[in-house]
Amino acid sequence: MKIFAIFAAAASAADICYDDLGCFTDDPPFSKFGYRPRRLPKSPENALNGIWLTNKHHQTPIPINWNNVESRFFDLTKPVVVMTHGWNDEWHSDHWLTEAQKLFLSYEDVNFVGVEWAKAGQNIDYFQSAADTQTVGRIIAKMLSQLPIPSSSFHCVGHSLGAHVCSYAGKYLQSEFSQTLGRITGMDPAGPAFQKTSKAVRLDASDASFVDVIHTNGGDEDDGFLGMSFSIGHADFYPNGGVSQPGCWDINFICSHGEAPWMFVDSIRGNGCEFNTCDDHSTDRLDSCRLNKNSMGWKATKPTIKHDYFGTTGKEAPYC
Repeated sequence: MKIFAIFAAAASAADICYDDLGCFTDDPPFSKFGYRPRRLPKSPENALNGIWLTNKHHQTPIPINWNNVESRFFDLTKPVVVMTHGWNDEWHSDHWLTEAQKLFLSYEDVNFVGVEWAKAGQNIDYFQSAADTQTVGRIIAKMLSQLPIPSSSFHCVGHSLGAHVCSYAGKYLQSEFSQTLGRITGMDPAGPAFQKTSKAVRLDASDASFVDVIHTNGGDEDDGFLGMSFSIGHADFYPNGGVSQPGCWDINFICSHGEAPWMFVDSIRGNGCEFNTCDDHSTDRLDSCRLNKNSMGWKATKPTIKHDYFGTTGKEAPYC
């Protein structure tokens, strides 16, 4: 793969281009003084571990070449669900990605595509991994663009930094291929390096026809919280208040942050938690907000207007 960099004269600003994915910049808004240091995304070879497909016809994972997709392995009549992890994570036997893969084969009829990018995600330099989400997102978009399946049938699900991977997939699919992702599910989207940026840098409702978000550790990153605190989708779910989860110590941010994907995975079984739009301050049992209900996770539906949803869960699966 050809790589070339264009270095500007001023203050170490730079662009880098990969012949299959276009160019990236570390100029604002992708950098922000005192908040998000300048980092250029890595090449695909240095970011991606692999992409694997399973469906009813291929229950043993098949490696997918994102730059030359063989659509014959896909069931072209079924939706495509892409799932990916976040920072300092990898796909292994007891990972939620493995559980999701098994459950989709058992309960649903979809093309399940797992994306592992631990080469870039397991980096002590978090800000570099944050930048690398752009590379992985464009890889996903390039892969999906080659499938003779309506883009409305594409659903990208990501945890933490993986939620922003899905964001970049949606953005690139729109800008380069004039297609719109059907749905993005953000599972506690990463807050650090994203929360105080514009929607060009982070997950936003404009990235897909339907964006739903599960917040499990939202708060100010300066206080140690790992997720985004404010609403960024068409439907934002705040289980147990969206800050600290049952079974996790109040100060155990990693535990609460990690609950979001397991809540989503549990919902594939049909154990979706039904939430309503009443926040913690609502005391009127007849309040109309109690009539505005939605299921968190796999069965979530797009509301007619943007809504935040609130409810309680148990400590572990089944959460509801």
